[in-house]
Amino acid sequence: MAAAGTSVARIAAAATTRVSEVEPPPATPSRASTPVPSPVPSPSSTFPDFAEEYIRHSFLVRLTQSSDARVAERFMQFLVNYTAPGDQLPFYPTEARALLQRKNSDCHELLVHFDHLREMDKILAFHMCNNQNRITTLKEFLVKNQDALVEKVRLFSKDNVLVPAKLGSSLFQCCILHLIANHKMGVSWNGEFELTDWEISDDMVSLKKVHHGPLPDDSKVADLEKLVDLLAPFFLKKGSPLFFKQLKDDVTLTSRTLVSASDWEWFWDYLGSHVFYMPPVARLHLIKDLFVAIKTFKLTWVKPFSTVLLDFTEFGDWTIGPMSKTDGQESIYYKVFWHKVKPEDIDPKNPKYWPNYGDLLSFIRNLIEHLDEHKHEENITDIVDAELFASNSYQDFLPQFLQRVSSACLMQGKFKSSWDAFKGSAIRQLTMEVSLGITRELDDCCRPKLPCVVCSFGC
Repeated sequence: MAAAGTSVARIAAAATTRVSEVEPPPATPSRASTPVPSPVPSPSSTFPDFAEEYIRHSFLVRLTQSSDARVAERFMQFLVNYTAPGDQLPFYPTEARALLQRKNSDCHELLVHFDHLREMDKILAFHMCNNQNRITTLKEFLVKNQDALVEKVRLFSKDNVLVPAKLGSSLFQCCILHLIANHKMGVSWNGEFELTDWEISDDMVSLKKVHHGPLPDDSKVADLEKLVDLLAPFFLKKGSPLFFKQLKDDVTLTSRTLVSASDWEWFWDYLGSHVFYMPPVARLHLIKDLFVAIKTFKLTWVKPFSTVLLDFTEFGDWTIGPMSKTDGQESIYYKVFWHKVKPEDIDPKNPKYWPNYGDLLSFIRNLIEHLDEHKHEENITDIVDAELFASNSYQDFLPQFLQRVSSACLMQGKFKSSWDAFKGSAIRQLTMEVSLGITRELDDCCRPKLPCVVCSFGC
């Protein structure tokens, strides 16, 4: 099972002068696992690779004084002798000195790159990787990583937007998918669980508390509401991240008002790939793909698509702001709204867009697509910046639009390829096969102990 980037880790090592004659057993990487067909989620969901910039390309191992002294000696040799390609000086002199100065202490934590360790001593690298403690409760993990769940992004407009970091979005999605998978099996807890009942092991998350068995639909809602309530304090410490309010509303309101006993399938499909924890690039491509599908197949005038596309938005007349100047100035919204319309031809009574879902989708797509044409004085260096700007401006639109399309069963047919591509663009596909919420004991060919799988959580 390969990951896009190797997760970080801090090495806890204790240096000692005793030399053991026993070599650590070689731990060779096992074969890659066979992926389960997507998009079926597993009751014990696999974490996508979430490596942040500051923790990329390294891994967490823990080596205490009780471990083999020979391992500590070989690790010290690595710190003292490793040099980067093209460099003649040691790469970790500071870490080596710090470890020597604390050789009589119980533990010392430091940061190294796993690729460096593997390059110099492959057996040691896999031995340390495979002998780390990989099990922790969800509460312990959240407390330890609470500062890495949400990040602040400064847009070209000088606005600061809170967004879930890759770690936070991966964690949230996997917990949701775990509940959904169990609900599909008829398993529910009626909201009677705490963070300490959740367990993270290797790259999987699961709810270990004994379930109640088949319960009414209200128990499913109670599970989802309880999970969001438990996770919310860790995600709201700095404010509300983009689309978090919409996710909470979907769990607490939509699930009770729009979802009947026979409608859970579309809601599971929608909630499992909620825009809150999907990557910005995925949202961007979904908006563009839906726009192209509507234009190509002329769906604005084709039922049942027209029922959704021509319906007025629930959050009011969104055209009032963009169609008018702000304090006599032409805002970016105004320029996009009247794009290619001559000043003398601008007529508020005959606008280019009307206050319905279909036109707002077109406007947001055009806002993203043509943003750089109207903001030459600003530094727009990444298309994701444009998507975050548009999503932050119209947070209610995409969740409501996708919810309406999904509830009308329109994600099949003309929209199916766009929706499938969106769901498949999570940080990493969920591929671990399990049974009824209890992790299956996988053999070596299914549970690789590769360092690229051993992430910073669960240690």
